[in-house]
Amino acid sequence: MVFFKLRALLSLVVVAWIVCAVPTTWADQTDRIGEVHIGFGGTYKVGHWTPLWLQVAAGEAIDGTLQVTVPDGSGHDCTFVSDVHIPANEPTRLEALVKFGRIDCRPRIQLIASDGRQWSRTCVAAEIPSALPSTSRMILSLGTQMDLQKAADAMRRTGDSRPVTVVSVSRAEQLPGHVLAYEAVDLVVLTTRNNSLAYSAGQTWQTALMDYVRTGGRCLWSCGQNPETAADFGLDSIQLAKFEGTSRQREAVGLEGFVGAKSSLVQAAGQPLTVAKLAEVKGRVIVREGFGANQIPIVVQGAAGLGTVVFTAFDLDDDLIANWSDQTELIAKLLSLAFVSENGSVVDVSVSQSHLARVGYADMVGQLRSAMDQFTGVMLVPFSLIALLIVIFLLLIGPFDFWLHRRWTKRPEWTWLTFPAMILLCSAAAVWFAAYAKGRGVRANQLQVLDVDLSQRMARGTIWTSYFGDKGQARQAEVTPRWSTLAADRTSVATSWQGLPGDGFGGMANSIRANASGDSNTYRMQANPLRIQPESLFSPTWSSRSLVTRWSQDQL
Repeated sequence: MVFFKLRALLSLVVVAWIVCAVPTTWADQTDRIGEVHIGFGGTYKVGHWTPLWLQVAAGEAIDGTLQVTVPDGSGHDCTFVSDVHIPANEPTRLEALVKFGRIDCRPRIQLIASDGRQWSRTCVAAEIPSALPSTSRMILSLGTQMDLQKAADAMRRTGDSRPVTVVSVSRAEQLPGHVLAYEAVDLVVLTTRNNSLAYSAGQTWQTALMDYVRTGGRCLWSCGQNPETAADFGLDSIQLAKFEGTSRQREAVGLEGFVGAKSSLVQAAGQPLTVAKLAEVKGRVIVREGFGANQIPIVVQGAAGLGTVVFTAFDLDDDLIANWSDQTELIAKLLSLAFVSENGSVVDVSVSQSHLARVGYADMVGQLRSAMDQFTGVMLVPFSLIALLIVIFLLLIGPFDFWLHRRWTKRPEWTWLTFPAMILLCSAAAVWFAAYAKGRGVRANQLQVLDVDLSQRMARGTIWTSYFGDKGQARQAEVTPRWSTLAADRTSVATSWQGLPGDGFGGMANSIRANASGDSNTYRMQANPLRIQPESLFSPTWSSRSLVTRWSQDQL
């Protein structure tokens, strides 16, 4: 009787502990990990660095790490780690950099305090939209309500057939503060007339955006009525000319000719076009207005560091332009111009028509991966050879063994010796051939592209690395740029995995996960202010791994 009373009392204690502890744990996690926002308005690309924002709150100050786990380009789980500080009793919006290796995946988020406490949650499918393919184009429209998608579709019909997605951002808190977060953006469109972002000066997104342009990005920038607002966007560092007030043009013959317009811009509206007067133009003048000595440039293409800027001295969102029947054609022309380098060559990553193209890949990244996966001393064994060896093996242990003892030895019972001997011999031969074909040790291929802008005293580089190992193990993957003038304290280096575009075998568009059940192959990506690199990167036996490293430095 006493035993039953003790058991009942113990059961009540356990139930009370569960009732008290479980709701507290739920509330604790709900309070600390809230909404998750990914990319630019929920739009992002697979295989590119992507901004992630997380809303958190804490009853007390927390110092620790934010860890976001997503699959990499090979399907292995990769955890991106960044240091965070959360003040007490104050909602905080944390920003992190991640890189998705699958179009559809659900990130697992962990907040780990320095004292060992942990809070975690896994995003549901409704929270995380599907990523864009890595080969599609993304145009980022900042602070404007123009319908750029129609113009982007028109540009696609007349040129590159790759899909184009236009993303509009109107609030500064939706823009990341790290230049790597803009890696997926192919073009930034920025207008300075009635732009809500002009009132968010002094924020980190401006520095990141200008660094994006200066390190190789593209920007379409229009500024007509309010040229003095350029500094509010941080654009003064990439200006192609000096502003000397504004003028009112009662004719737009040059602009109409550039578009091939079917109607007059100014005469149809009955009002002049306000343009900014430019002086000391740096770049190629595409369109001029006026006659003789009174001509003024209104469309200029030039370089800003290592990037490309197309500047219009009129506002693209001006009511005069918005009501013009040829507005779509005008913007489509300007978008196409932004994808053309200053010397007139078109930016194109398609190599499908080249005699050097490798079968199965129509983009530059796939071609590069295919070429760099050819290692010296590593033989690619075709399936036909494997099938032939299997047939020979079956013939040896079957018909040949029967014929040997039936015709020559006259002792069928000896098959108990020759049959296992043949199996052992063929197995040893297979092991030897595999080791001979794949080699021993680690082999690596590396390609580096270096860009230097002497006028701005800046440099950037991209390093592609592929390595092949004969053993399945985790390796420390560290790629260090080698250039005599690099200073470690001023050089930003980011090393990460490189994915394969498409939905083929190993492609980022398929949904296959290498370790969906979670295994020891998960590795970490440590994100420091100047260096991002993987820790203990796992590579399977007789398999290759590909890395891409991007670095940049100012003040050479």
